[in-house]
Amino acid sequence: MINLLQRPDCEIAVGVESFRFSFPSKTAALNFVKSHTEAIAYIVGHWKFKEALVSYPNCDSPIPITSELFDETLVTKDYTDMLYGLVTDQWKRLISEINNESRPTFLVSMVQHKNILVNPAACEMMGCSSEELLRRDLAPLWVPPGELKPINYSVQLPPYLEEFNKLLRQQTELFNHSFSNWKPAGDNSDATWTTWNDDLRVEVIDGHPYRLMRVNGFEVATV
Repeated sequence: MINLLQRPDCEIAVGVESFRFSFPSKTAALNFVKSHTEAIAYIVGHWKFKEALVSYPNCDSPIPITSELFDETLVTKDYTDMLYGLVTDQWKRLISEINNESRPTFLVSMVQHKNILVNPAACEMMGCSSEELLRRDLAPLWVPPGELKPINYSVQLPPYLEEFNKLLRQQTELFNHSFSNWKPAGDNSDATWTTWNDDLRVEVIDGHPYRLMRVNGFEVATV
């Protein structure tokens, strides 16, 4: 989401009230907090988020960054201009589009296979928090009933997901498109094989492909 943080060792996901930075190690996370707390605190306040969360593997409690950690007395015009430049116009447009969309809407990384942005309607439809939606590994949800194997589907993608992404890349935009995958229960206790009808669009941001998914409707599929 933020130019300063477009780095391969950091995953960024944005929810309704917070956004999360996930690092591969505790050291990387602490170095990030030490170097960028003030900038992130400014963005939290400017975009009216509750907080930013910094996490790493096996982290019991993510490190929170709130707007109160930003010292307004240190602001200069050059510093303000620099901070405004951290969020690209493309991201600003997408954040506004998704949050103002009445339909359940998801922005999904086509590389990481995770939700990056979700809106309140998406949380309501899925019966869980935005934080839960941002944590989910989506690749296994594309494995048809009875075909699940003990492999890492984020590395070895399900063929159905590969075909879906290939079609979307070719067309760049699909309207009233029907497809099927698993819809987990809000508490992840169960899942139903579901047929969705979505309006879909490819967005390429900083060279990385994402799919914007706006849900028109869904129904439980017959398996």
